[in-house]
Amino acid sequence: MAVFSWLDRSGIDEICAQWREGSLIGDASLLYPETYPDAWSAERLVELNGLFWGNLLEGEEAGGTFASKWERQLQGADIEVRLLAAEVLLIYYLPTEAVGRGRKVEMINMTIGPDHPELHIVSGSTVDQALRSGIANPGLFYNSGQPLLVGYLMDLALRIKQRSPGGTGRAVARQPVGFRPVRRGRRSAVRRDAQHGLPPPVPRLLRADRVQAAQGTGAEGVRRAR
Repeated sequence: MAVFSWLDRSGIDEICAQWREGSLIGDASLLYPETYPDAWSAERLVELNGLFWGNLLEGEEAGGTFASKWERQLQGADIEVRLLAAEVLLIYYLPTEAVGRGRKVEMINMTIGPDHPELHIVSGSTVDQALRSGIANPGLFYNSGQPLLVGYLMDLALRIKQRSPGGTGRAVARQPVGFRPVRRGRRSAVRRDAQHGLPPPVPRLLRADRVQAAQGTGAEGVRRAR
C-alpha cells in the first residue's frame, strides 16, 4: 500500500531500503558500500557498542554535551568504525523534523572526522536532500534522550546480526513489525523509550508500508502510521 506522509519522504525511504538490504541483511556501509563492505558486520558493531556502552559518560563529563561525549567515546576508533557511527547517527536523524539539516550534517561529518573529508556528506547529495526532510517531530525526548536512542540503534543492529541465521539480518530485517523481542534489551535505553511513550522509529523506517498496514486504515490509522 502507499505510504502516507505530509512531506516528500521518498529520499528517506530510499536510504532506509538501502540500509535494510545492504547493511542489516548485508554488512556494507550505507554511504560507501563498495569501499567499506564490512562496516555493518557483527564484528564492527561489537566494536562500536563497546566504545559507547563500555564508556558511558554522565553529567558534565567530557564537556557535558552529546557531541563532546560522542567524540571522546570514538577516540582511537579507525575510520570504518567512525563511518559506522556516523551512519547510525544518519538513521537516527532521518525521521525527525526537530533537528535542522545543518546540525544533522555537522554531526555526521564530525563523527567521520576531519581526516577523511572525501567521506563527508556534501550539499545536494541524495543523503543531504533526505536530511532536509523528515517524517514528523517525535517530541522533546527524541532530542534530550539522544544518547539512549543512538545507543539503542547500534545495539539493535548488533542483536539483529547475532540472532539471525549465519550472522546476517535477513530473518529479522524482512519482518520489522514482528521483531519486538529483539528490540527489547540493552540497559536502560528501551526501558526509557517505553517510559516516555516513544515508539522506536526503526520499524516504520525499515518497512513503512507494512507498519502502516499493521496499524490500521482510515484517519486513525494514518495518524498512527506517521
